[in-house]
Amino acid sequence: TIGHLDIIERAIKVFDEVLTVGPIYRDGKRKDAESFGIVHLEIINDSDMPWLISWGTIKISIRDNTIERPIYNKTGMLRLDDNPFKINTKTHEMVTFLFAFESNDCLTLRLDEDGHTPYDTITSVTLYDTDDKQYPSPEKKVFLSVKGDVLHKTKRLYKCLRNSLIKD
Repeated sequence: TIGHLDIIERAIKVFDEVLTVGPIYRDGKRKDAESFGIVHLEIINDSDMPWLISWGTIKISIRDNTIERPIYNKTGMLRLDDNPFKINTKTHEMVTFLFAFESNDCLTLRLDEDGHTPYDTITSVTLYDTDDKQYPSPEKKVFLSVKGDVLHKTKRLYKCLRNSLIKD
């Protein structure tokens, strides 16, 4: 006899049209602020088994420049490999994750001093379950908006550029 085969339907999609990056204050202290991005995902688990997500990454590309960062559980800003995220059976959920964003990322992605770019920004997220199976989202065109002290290197670069243009 042929055994019953379960067809597992699990998928993720980036829900946002805008990826926002800004400071998040730990314990309400400005000096402890770190910059994180926020990404909202639609997670679908149509299977008969719970889905444990043990880690994940977000990829952001502008032209030929790409960054890839781990994602964190929004509650407590904990990496998923330290605290797997459970998606119950037969559910469609909207889930918010965070990702670290550094001042060098602004330079890599060639953001302007206001934290924007005139070029298309493409993002995707890949989640991995406890069996290390990967679930990539389709790529999605988004608007990237970066605010806060994370822009300090970009602002300094633009200031130097303006000063050199004034001298010439």
